[in-house]
Amino acid sequence: MPKGLNLFFFLLFFVLENRLLVAQEKQPLIISEIKFIGNKVTKERVLLREITHILGDTLAKENLEKFLVRVQSNLMNTQLFNVVNVNHVFFDSLHIGIYIDVIEQWYTWPIPIFEIEDNNFNTWLKTTDWYRLNYGMYLERENFRGRKEEVIAKFQMGYSEQFALQYKIPFIDKKQKHGLGFTVSYKGNHEIMYNSENNKRLLYRNEIDYARKEFYARVGYQYRKKLYNTHTLQAYYYNVSVLDTVNKLNKEYLCGNKKENAFFVLTYQFKHDKRNFSNYPVKGHYFDIELSKYGLGVFSKEPDFTTFQVWAKKYFDLGNHFYLSFATKLRASSKKNVNYYLLKGLGYGSDVVRSFEYYVIDGQCWAFQRNQFRYALLENKLFKIPIIQSKKFNTLPVSIYPGVFFDNGYIKDASQRINPLANQWIYGGGISLDFVTFYEMVLRTEYSINMLGESGIFLHFVAPI
Repeated sequence: MPKGLNLFFFLLFFVLENRLLVAQEKQPLIISEIKFIGNKVTKERVLLREITHILGDTLAKENLEKFLVRVQSNLMNTQLFNVVNVNHVFFDSLHIGIYIDVIEQWYTWPIPIFEIEDNNFNTWLKTTDWYRLNYGMYLERENFRGRKEEVIAKFQMGYSEQFALQYKIPFIDKKQKHGLGFTVSYKGNHEIMYNSENNKRLLYRNEIDYARKEFYARVGYQYRKKLYNTHTLQAYYYNVSVLDTVNKLNKEYLCGNKKENAFFVLTYQFKHDKRNFSNYPVKGHYFDIELSKYGLGVFSKEPDFTTFQVWAKKYFDLGNHFYLSFATKLRASSKKNVNYYLLKGLGYGSDVVRSFEYYVIDGQCWAFQRNQFRYALLENKLFKIPIIQSKKFNTLPVSIYPGVFFDNGYIKDASQRINPLANQWIYGGGISLDFVTFYEMVLRTEYSINMLGESGIFLHFVAPI
């Protein structure tokens, strides 16, 4: 055979083989096996519900790493595990197996209650009033029956005496799209906040009788068709009564200047959550919108208004362990005059402009915005504790994030209360050090200074954004 013809066939074979290799490279991977290791309690179908691809699905090769990271995030966000490791194995050039190794949390908790009841921890820390101590016991069973169900019984004495039962069933159907939840609670307080003045709480205390008694029952329905979108519809029944003295101190505490109010509340929420870890996220985004109707016309002298609330968060991975995040929350009411019992302003719980932890700012409509820049000094580092035998407690994940932050907000108050921080923009900023470990535990230590020139060190126990 002539040399030229040999060269032609060689080149033809080279081109065809190269095209075949390219075609194989472009072929998607086929998931041939998904195996869970370590889920002694959790049902496998509950875990499969959180995975974006199922057995037999195809997956582009360039998306493999993203898929593995997303599987880990989704399973960690169930809050059923301390550690999740996701690995893959190639059976051949096209078929892969996914192996998921988990360390389950401890699910049965007889938890002693030793907590401070205040508008936030830093307010109590300033006064250290031990009268405001709650004590008692939670009896909690998480991941009940291995189906992510939750049963809670609460027996609490002290500043607030409360007895409550809660049962949450995330999935009631085989396709795991529909869920239900129920709560019944009775609570009595010897001391309550009946109003605010100069952005400070005005308190009334009665040592003998309850200043306020509350009973409420809740039934909720949840629909989660897709992994990251959840619709929730909840109906509440409230019965609230106060002493005559409370009415005299604030005639607008309950609706119609009554000692007792009974009313229903209907709430709808849409939530989209695609964060890497929900208890302390640094990547992804979150959005929820909530609409609530207070009073359905069933009882006389009941509340009659609607609230609208939005919470949006965005997280950026800047590379080299640097992270940037933003959040905005706003709430608006359809009425200017809302009875004080149902009024929700800034300075309560986590709804606070940081550096203003010592203040309450009551109002019918408000908004605040947070900005956080963080560096991962230590990120998801696993430490073994050899003296502890149980895997549920001897693997300690630790993350440490120093950072800086700036918050600002505005609250509109149409009442006659004398609260100078209302109806103006407020702002403050500072530096922070966040510590994150297992069982969704977060400790934030922040030094901040506000627009009034006031500074201080504040402690918080949830993620900043």
